Amino acid sequence: MRASCPSSGFKAKPHIESRVKTLKKDWTTVHDILTGVRHGCSGFGYYNGTNTIVTSDNNFPEVEKWRDKRFYYYEECCYIFGNDRATGEEASFAADYLDPTNEFVADSSDSESGGPNTVNVADSSNTRPICSETPEATSKGRKRLSSDSRTTIGEYMLQAAEVMVVDIGKSTIEIAKAILDDKDRREAVVAALEEVYGIPLCNKASEKK
Repeated sequence: MRASCPSSGFKAKPHIESRVKTLKKDWTTVHDILTGVRHGCSGFGYYNGTNTIVTSDNNFPEVEKWRDKRFYYYEECCYIFGNDRATGEEASFAADYLDPTNEFVADSSDSESGGPNTVNVADSSNTRPICSETPEATSKGRKRLSSDSRTTIGEYMLQAAEVMVVDIGKSTIEIAKAILDDKDRREAVVAALEEVYGIPLCNKASEKK
């Protein structure tokens, strides 16, 4: 960071370390709300489209500040901090508690139950399960993607090299033909001049000397 942003003044400690602690604290709160651990909360969901916690229930004023509040990188935090919330044989990945059918979509229009930002239950087809893949599966998928990308790039480079070789070969042949044609034209001009003067041009050049 010192090399990339020398004038920023940011340091791993305390700046980044403090930010990580704050992020983990907020994620823990959001995780506990979504899994029902915090104050017996239930009926909450996380909508990927707006990165917000949504619910159709207004019975939990103590967590009202998180209602429709954006919390970015929740999925990434599940992978980073998930194993810290539960360990042992019964440990589950943080977002495995979430029921995909229990997700909600925020409706910006007014509804019968309240004013703006009232949340209505929506079709779960607009949402997707949170952290549906394990870190190991994701890592393997990324490795496969990286390997496939390298293979594809290598194939493109090989094809480009083959095309260049063919083009260079064609250009070389054309240049050689042009040189030969130019030589033939020069010889034809010399022969025509010799016929006009009746003396080989090479002899005239020697006589002038």
